[in-house]
Amino acid sequence: MKKNKISKSWLIKQKKDSFFKLSKIQGFRSRSAFKLIEMNKKFKFLRKYTKKTFDVHLMIEPVDKFLIPFIKAGADIISFHPENVKNVDKTIKVIKSYKKKVGLVLNPNIKENKILQLKEVVKKNVDKIDSIIDEYNANS
Repeated sequence: MKKNKISKSWLIKQKKDSFFKLSKIQGFRSRSAFKLIEMNKKFKFLRKYTKKTFDVHLMIEPVDKFLIPFIKAGADIISFHPENVKNVDKTIKVIKSYKKKVGLVLNPNIKENKILQLKEVVKKNVDKIDSIIDEYNANS
């Protein structure tokens, strides 16, 4: 696919953006997730003004590496894709050890061989899982 002028311009701006560079170095797939954590470290704004529930949907790999920064930023619920972690039990245990709620995000496009594994994960951890989210993508 040929890049147009706008997409080339956007890519050049991204590569100059310090948050973009640092997020990639530290393994974030999303500049915004990295920037949110960094801004919260500096300004402590997430919990300063509200007691509302923060539900964080981690769409990053590896999930476990980024649990603690989001918990420290004030997340109440940590939702993640079980197929993106090596050990779902361990990930759930870490989240629960901080007295946070656990959400599993199920992707309907998951490969068939993973569906049986997910069924076992849910069955085994049903008493520890606080929410299950279906991530439906209209374009899939």
